[in-house]
Amino acid sequence: MNGCCAWCKEFAGKYLYEEAPEPGAGAGEPVVLTKEQAERLQAEHGLTKPAGSGKINIKVDEFVPCLKDAKTGEILPTEVSKIPHSRLKEFSEADGWGIDWKDRPKNEYTLGVFLKDDTYPQGLISLRRDSQGVYMSFASTAPHNNKDLTGGTQKYIGVGGHLFAAAIEESVNAGTGGCVYGFAVNKEVLAHYIKEFGAVHIPIEHPFQFMIADEAAQRVVDIYNYERRR
Repeated sequence: MNGCCAWCKEFAGKYLYEEAPEPGAGAGEPVVLTKEQAERLQAEHGLTKPAGSGKINIKVDEFVPCLKDAKTGEILPTEVSKIPHSRLKEFSEADGWGIDWKDRPKNEYTLGVFLKDDTYPQGLISLRRDSQGVYMSFASTAPHNNKDLTGGTQKYIGVGGHLFAAAIEESVNAGTGGCVYGFAVNKEVLAHYIKEFGAVHIPIEHPFQFMIADEAAQRVVDIYNYERRR
């Protein structure tokens, strides 16, 4: 993965947070940023809160290269593709998708994670490219994969990690080196991203703003083995 810019090389794998959780599969050696360092990183990278932005509230259940059937343990071929805007009306808050996806801002686009040759997504993520990285606006698993809706069960494992990996790949393809950023819904979810993805905590525009870049981003995409659906 090509580096996105000088500040990414300086700060990737570091974070500002009250406690230092044990690093997960995406985390590097934890180093605490001062408030001044976080503000400088924010200013240099221009990570601002876009109009119509959302919050990310999706967790990694397990690091698996493709989606995994929760009942049988079978690893299933997985694909990622862009969802046409005309389809977004199929995914509504009332049906368990977290939001009405048809109402996403016009300057964002949506990717879906699918089982191979299936037309129903197992998860969705809304993204916006800018000159420095990819903003992750909102993400949701399919209702049958959301433990909060099903009473603790899920049909397929690995959706959350695939959504993050797809966003990072979008940043790579856009020439911004794998840099992605967003706003976690709360402190617990932020800590999860620091631990599992090696995220940087930069609480300038939002108290739970985070970024994943460079080595941490590379570790995430190295785990997953999905295909791009054309």
